[in-house]
Amino acid sequence: MKKFLFVLILSLALISIAAAQPGRDVAWTQVDSALYPFDRAGSGVLGNYFYCFGGNPSNPAQALNLTTERWEESTPAPLGWMCFAAVATNDAIYLICRYPYSNEVQKFTPIGGGPTGEWREVAPYPLAECGIAAAWDGGDLIYAAGGESPGLVNGYKYHISTDTWTPIPDAPLALWFGGGAFACGKFYVLNCAYAGGAFLEYNPDNDVWTVKTSPPVSALPCFNTTFNDSLVFVVGGSGASIGNLVRVYNPMTDTWTLETPLPAIIANNSARFVPPDKVISASGYVWGGQTKATFCGTGFPSGSPSSHLTATLVPFVQPIQIPASGGTFDFYAFVNNSATFSQEVEIWTKVIAPGGSIIGPILGPATVDMDPGTSGWFRHQNVPGRWAAGLYTYIAYVGDYPTGNLWATDSLQFTKLTTGDGLWVGDWNCTGEEISPNAGAHGVHPSGSGPEGGLRSATPTMEVLPNPFNPTTVLSYQLPVASHVNLRIYDMAGRLVVDLVNGWRDAGSQQITFDGSGLPSGIYFAKLEAGDYSQVQKLVLLK
Repeated sequence: MKKFLFVLILSLALISIAAAQPGRDVAWTQVDSALYPFDRAGSGVLGNYFYCFGGNPSNPAQALNLTTERWEESTPAPLGWMCFAAVATNDAIYLICRYPYSNEVQKFTPIGGGPTGEWREVAPYPLAECGIAAAWDGGDLIYAAGGESPGLVNGYKYHISTDTWTPIPDAPLALWFGGGAFACGKFYVLNCAYAGGAFLEYNPDNDVWTVKTSPPVSALPCFNTTFNDSLVFVVGGSGASIGNLVRVYNPMTDTWTLETPLPAIIANNSARFVPPDKVISASGYVWGGQTKATFCGTGFPSGSPSSHLTATLVPFVQPIQIPASGGTFDFYAFVNNSATFSQEVEIWTKVIAPGGSIIGPILGPATVDMDPGTSGWFRHQNVPGRWAAGLYTYIAYVGDYPTGNLWATDSLQFTKLTTGDGLWVGDWNCTGEEISPNAGAHGVHPSGSGPEGGLRSATPTMEVLPNPFNPTTVLSYQLPVASHVNLRIYDMAGRLVVDLVNGWRDAGSQQITFDGSGLPSGIYFAKLEAGDYSQVQKLVLLK
């Protein structure tokens, strides 16, 4: 009776917390009930279905059609019963281990888009366990750690392409019935409430575990932890803390917030994120047994675009040395958006002087709508003669300028010399245009503004057709006067690929073919130099 009162009081406290801290825009609606009641099932989203396999007290297989919001029969896992670590990739669901303790890994592949499918066993997990935390990194790896056995700190990664498991470093704390997530390039494990609710981050780049901020009121998160690329969601409670909290973790700020709570008090439910903004919560444990109730939450936050963005600065010439009287250097600025959707970001640059003072923003901030893929800009930067001699660091930032949030950054260095005369050229604003045939190293802005904007008719021009191309394209350029011409192709790292033209050319139209047969698909740059004029054109090789 005392235990019952304790759990009841705790549950009421959870409801009070959720009510006191309402979420943002998430709205929950109840949809079709599951075919069978269950809790502690393995679940995942593939295509148009949200699958649930196994679960106490039996071994059902059912899938919610995300279009009709109706449940349908699926194909049961050959090896039931519950407490799988379930991981969905692009084309399969993996059930890792199970209760009672085992090391089998079962792979489900839908037939004809689902809901039925085929099962087969793949490489077994290195330990016989259940209640493991696991998540897919979006590529070739599935990370897993912990389990139900006391004191487990073991972690492993599964290589999908080679069907092999290899160890990762042990966690600093035992991970018991944890929930797994992969966001912002890192693997997260939320420990069970029984184990204190610790929250850990594993960074694959340096093989380091870090203890992060614990959530407001923990749970048994093995079944109801889910994620998108940027945020971690924990939806519902556990046998230790039946509740309706919806917790959201932002890896960039190491903070938790509470979203709109579930409409029902529930535990050990199966919850999974459905792009672009939904979470499905199915079944679970309620007072008196299992339930078939299913809820759909819409309006979940997308979070920071940080996990999708990288920035790269590539100097055109190294080392960069600026004469004492001042001068300019050329560079490429690349931003890659690995997401499947566009994202609005701001881009700006600053300079750290030899004494440590910060100059800038130098270029920008400029607002850019980043489409999926890589965008590149050819830029030059002036260095005034009044700047002191010494080593400078030039930094590019991608983020939200008003708030100071940074999502990607890169830097290069240049040296201001104590001797020499340089050329001062017109200032640039970072306006976010794609590389333009008229965006030259001497300040010709694509709009025609800048110190040489009025001379565009008297300057060389270059055209590339077709572009994108496979595998050949024709580079045409027009010379207003006879000049010594260099026309070179560079890759994204600034390495010379081929020297197409190097010599004296008469005035008029010129053409040359670039053959990319032996090169991988990607972005390349053609740099035309004619006399004291230069310009760059982006080339896209698509095979």
